[in-house]
Amino acid sequence: AMPDGVKLAARLFLPEDAEQAPVGAVLEYLPYRKRTGFHSRDDRTAAWLVPRGFAYVRVDVRGTGESEGLICNEYDLPEHNPSTHLKYTQKNINLYLK
Repeated sequence: AMPDGVKLAARLFLPEDAEQAPVGAVLEYLPYRKRTGFHSRDDRTAAWLVPRGFAYVRVDVRGTGESEGLICNEYDLPEHNPSTHLKYTQKNINLYLK
C-alpha cells in the first residue's frame, strides 16, 4: 500500500532467480488498464525482458484499472518515487517521464 493507504494493482514478471539474486526492473506505470487491451502487449514486453534478466512491473495508475484511489493528474502522483516498493530489484531507479 502507498503511504496514504491506497493499494495499486500490478502485474509482476520475474526471472526465475529473482528471489535469490536481485535483478534490474522495468517499471511501467500507465493509466491504461493492465487487464484489458494492453494485456497482450505487456505479455510480449515481459517475454523479451524476463529472459534477459530483468523484472517487468506493470502498474495501473492510482484510480485506474484495478488500482484504488482517485486520479486527478497522472503525472503528479505520490507513487512516482517507486524505490521503496521494489522488493526483488537492485533498487537503482531511473525514471523517464513523458
